[in-house]
Amino acid sequence: MRYIYKKIFVCTILFYFFTANTYTQTTKNPFFDKAKDYYEKQMYLQAISEFTRALQLEPNSAELYYWRGRCFVEERNYGHAFSDFDKALMLNPRFFEVYNARGVVYLRAEAFEQAIADFNKAIAINPEYVDAYNNRGFVYAKKGNFELAIIDFNNAIRINPYSADVYYNRGFVFAQKGDLSQVITYLNKVIELNSAYAPAYYNRGLAHAKRGNLDRAIRDFNEAVNIDPYYAEAYYNRAVAYAEKGNYDEAIADYDKTLQLNPDLTQAKDNKVLAQTKRDNLTKAIDQFDNLIQKNPQYVQAYYNRGVAYLKKGNFKHAIEDFDRALFLSPKEPLVYRERAIAFFYIQNYDDAWQDVRKAKTLGAAISSIFLEELQEASGKQE
Repeated sequence: MRYIYKKIFVCTILFYFFTANTYTQTTKNPFFDKAKDYYEKQMYLQAISEFTRALQLEPNSAELYYWRGRCFVEERNYGHAFSDFDKALMLNPRFFEVYNARGVVYLRAEAFEQAIADFNKAIAINPEYVDAYNNRGFVYAKKGNFELAIIDFNNAIRINPYSADVYYNRGFVFAQKGDLSQVITYLNKVIELNSAYAPAYYNRGLAHAKRGNLDRAIRDFNEAVNIDPYYAEAYYNRAVAYAEKGNYDEAIADYDKTLQLNPDLTQAKDNKVLAQTKRDNLTKAIDQFDNLIQKNPQYVQAYYNRGVAYLKKGNFKHAIEDFDRALFLSPKEPLVYRERAIAFFYIQNYDDAWQDVRKAKTLGAAISSIFLEELQEASGKQE
């Protein structure tokens, strides 16, 4: 049984862009401001009630139907949302935001052709409408038409080069194509534009993990859960990364947090059992090496193996002590230098890590290119 990473890319659908002159009151409507306040507080049922009262005063207001339709979307009451959007368009056939909003509802229902038709109408009325390009591009990506998706995302970026959401969704195209390098490039841009964009850290972490760069993955998952402490998928995938590194205690803690947030994620339950088994096996292995060393304090291989076990458990101090003893007994062991370099890296002793890397290579040990890249970045030095 192996650990399984979960999900790449929960994409961003845009329909909250709302131009300042959209709602034009012919008279002061006493219910609109209260309804809007409820909407912004995500109290959608109360907002619907207030928009309904507002519509009693202004029954021909396309804007009010649009707003109430948005509330119905948030409540997943798509039938009433469609009804309100249709009424808004009957009153104002050039209301491009409504076409975009209705297209989003079609998109959520995976009625892709109807969604594209509505996004087309929004763009025909307003060729500079970023949200419609973004959403249509997302539909094209879902359909596997990556060329058209990229054209739409390029148009959105041309209109608004500072939209983190569009760069994020463009990364989705490359995730669908399996191009993790480009995924990381676009998510870097998202984070540059919005450093609090939790899904960008989450997906970049997953891309790093899939490339085998577990330490970078863990750092990104850390950022994701710092921004959003309820991000169950981020805890889950950080647990997987910890488990792959052999840090089973940290993995188990993250599986517990995942299950606290999402008790139905059965894979977390399975992975937790697997991590517990491997942790217990490591503990047993350390006990066995203790016995071997007690019987023969000059047993170099036992010190090395126990050091590797400590390294996998995240006990870097004891790992380094065992590697030191192994090298005192046998100074020309390339694998010991390599593993001690990794332990030094984790305690941020980069000078000693570099020294051990060079010694290991001189003695013929292969060094992971991913580890070297990590060490270069962390230390600010080249080999």
